[in-house]
Amino acid sequence: MKSLPFPSSRLARDITLTIAVKLLLVACLKFAFFSEPMDKAEAAQRIADRVSGPSAPAGDASPPSSHPHPEKP
Repeated sequence: MKSLPFPSSRLARDITLTIAVKLLLVACLKFAFFSEPMDKAEAAQRIADRVSGPSAPAGDASPPSSHPHPEKP
């Protein structure tokens, strides 16, 4: 009988599969969050954009009204 390249018991197979999935997840998280440090100028620009916020939504050229919900006749 030929030897299998993976453990023959179901428990061992489940543990091996679980460890493999966890290692893959850790590798993906490491790549997503720790791949390359951000340039300081780019980080400062992104923070400034977040703090200042958008001036007006695109496509909304009308000035804001003093009443959020004007009554309709």
